[in-house]
Amino acid sequence: MSEGTFEPRPLDRDATTFIAGHRGLVGSAIWRKLEGEGFTSLVGRRSGELDLRDREAVFDFFAETRPRYVVLAAAKVGGILANNTYPVDFLSDNLRIQTNVMDAALEVRTARLLFLGSSCIYPRMAPQPIHEDSLLTGHLEPTNDAYAIAKIAGILGVQAVRRQYGLPWISAMPTNLYGPGDNFSPTGSHVLPALIRRYDEARASGAESVTNWGTGSPRREFLHVDDMAAACLHLMEHFDGPQQVNVGTGRDSTIKEIAETVASVVGFEGETHWDTSKPDGTPNVIFLQDELDRRFDKLATRVILPITDPYVVHHGSLGGFARVYCYDGATPYEVMRFTEGLSGVEAVYDKPSACAAFDLPPDREGDVVVISDAGTALGAAEAVHDLSLLGEHRLRSHGGISEKRVPFIISVPLNSEYDARAKSTTLRSYEIYDYVINGVENTPVI
Repeated sequence: MSEGTFEPRPLDRDATTFIAGHRGLVGSAIWRKLEGEGFTSLVGRRSGELDLRDREAVFDFFAETRPRYVVLAAAKVGGILANNTYPVDFLSDNLRIQTNVMDAALEVRTARLLFLGSSCIYPRMAPQPIHEDSLLTGHLEPTNDAYAIAKIAGILGVQAVRRQYGLPWISAMPTNLYGPGDNFSPTGSHVLPALIRRYDEARASGAESVTNWGTGSPRREFLHVDDMAAACLHLMEHFDGPQQVNVGTGRDSTIKEIAETVASVVGFEGETHWDTSKPDGTPNVIFLQDELDRRFDKLATRVILPITDPYVVHHGSLGGFARVYCYDGATPYEVMRFTEGLSGVEAVYDKPSACAAFDLPPDREGDVVVISDAGTALGAAEAVHDLSLLGEHRLRSHGGISEKRVPFIISVPLNSEYDARAKSTTLRSYEIYDYVINGVENTPVI
């Protein structure tokens, strides 16, 4: 049954507005934003005043205050370490918090409710950049799956209320947030505050090095929490729909780049080491065929990955080099312009340029060549890549330009002719046979 349709309009600045989690990173930013926009009846409760896990207490609070608007920003949050160590707490606490708040808001017929989730709701191998329709299409990142499941349940709770009661409640999924009020706990913080604390403490103590988790290659997108707050108000006033809305900047950086920036800003001059025995989190994969199908007709292009290995677990049948064949509905120029804008793509070539740059035979090359950066793997369509066997293995991709930097090592000195040749050009991997047979000292040139 329906209780009316949504019409985009400014929210009533005098209406009672409850911000659940108003002391947290997101909630405090939303409070600042709404207060600055002239909202006069903001309501918040500290956990000591109102435990949102206590169902009876939450219902009593809603019966007393009867808020017209609710922003559900309250949650138990933490980084990879905390999520992986305390999965029961993250699942149980968050399910209870959001269920109690939503049920109580439904009881008093709250007109507008905004539920805030997290980008970790999406599959571990979701195409990058992540689209809203990737939800529930694959396996979650195992280090924070309990938290993710709770947030997915919140989205479905909003959708259920819309279907059954017609209330225009909505959900928003922010990217990685930072700003005033962040959590700098050594065990519970997210990546950016964790890096800030680590490098600041290292500088203060005079430490010679800092060790970070993983390889530093995954890419992450960050958004200032005040910008997130502005987006929340905009959605509350202008958006209505059952699907969650992703909120971000559209620009990302590798963890290693972020670490370098933090180290520079805090004045740390020591070395940075990466503990590759620890998890990276979600790897960056571009499912190129899916991306092109969303941009062009589904029969307009065909993606081929010539450098893949379905038998090695760390490959996952992915590569760093892709050929794109163009048919009716997509020209090479259009495909090049589109793929150049995908995060994680290092280079795009047309056929003549690719053949010239990499000594490729024209009769075997596609209309467009796409090469990913060192921290990104290329797939065709998500549906044709079974990445479940990856487990905790680090994702690798072959065929990227970064592999040109792999050392070309021979255990004996080169003769003068081949030494001069090696110093004057960039060597290709296939040339190693020539160098080993003909190029070392005391061997004749054949």
